Amino acid sequence: SSVPSITNTDDGWQEVIGKQKKITIPHEQYSRIIGRSGSNLNVLREVTGASIDVENKKAIGDKTILIK
Repeated sequence: SSVPSITNTDDGWQEVIGKQKKITIPHEQYSRIIGRSGSNLNVLREVTGASIDVENKKAIGDKTILIK
């Protein structure tokens, strides 16, 4: 999940720990998962509030998505 874990420290500061997940998408599934012009990713971003970055967009073959 992209919701950070927040804990209060003894000195009054808040410690925020974010989580992230890398997912590799097979080349043949890329367009179905991403959607036309990234429409599926945009919906996921809006609904979850997550930051979703597609790494190596121009690379041939499998793609990597980083969700934070």
